[in-house]
Amino acid sequence: SVFEATQSLGGVLRRAIDRKRLPMEILEWDIEGIRQMGVDIHTQTRAGRDFTIDSLLAQGFDAVFTATGGWDSKLARGDIGMADNVFPGAFLLIDLLRSKTSSSIEVSTGKNIVIAGSGRMLTEAVNILKDKGAENIIIVSRRSSADFSLDRTATQEMTQKGVQIIHNAGITKVAGENEKLVCIEYTSLDTGEKHVVEADTLLIGSGRFPELVF
Repeated sequence: SVFEATQSLGGVLRRAIDRKRLPMEILEWDIEGIRQMGVDIHTQTRAGRDFTIDSLLAQGFDAVFTATGGWDSKLARGDIGMADNVFPGAFLLIDLLRSKTSSSIEVSTGKNIVIAGSGRMLTEAVNILKDKGAENIIIVSRRSSADFSLDRTATQEMTQKGVQIIHNAGITKVAGENEKLVCIEYTSLDTGEKHVVEADTLLIGSGRFPELVF
């Protein structure tokens, strides 16, 4: 069985290769050959949203091979109008901000939030999370306190709201159970020391998810 996130097979071969180099009829001929070999093909079925590796194994599949190809942007997949959720509990920070003004973008958050990143939009993100019922918010930033993107006043305001800011650190592991995020591990960039904190929601400050993270 092949699970494809878009409407048709082919990926980058279909959308990014010049037709003079790879005629469409050749690509279609190849794909049809795969169909005739008895392969079941499921289109518009996306990892992390419609299925997970655990759910496939629970259905009786003996092995799962991940072949995410060259997709690396929401624009390429046509997903700009929805929130990315590649693995349970993880969202892009930009989608949280967009959810405030767009009813089509849904970002479900829990009580224990970890934000990976920095930027001037952290203040707004914290306010949104507090409105959604967040109790514990931890910001993990690779920047030092002197190089942090917010001024001292904004940082103090967040601290007064109970937000913990961890500088010079990066997230190195996520862990979950039964399709739920449980905790994250962050590592100090200065000492290499690792710490584990409870988390049911992880917000990523970068522009996109790495494809294999699911």
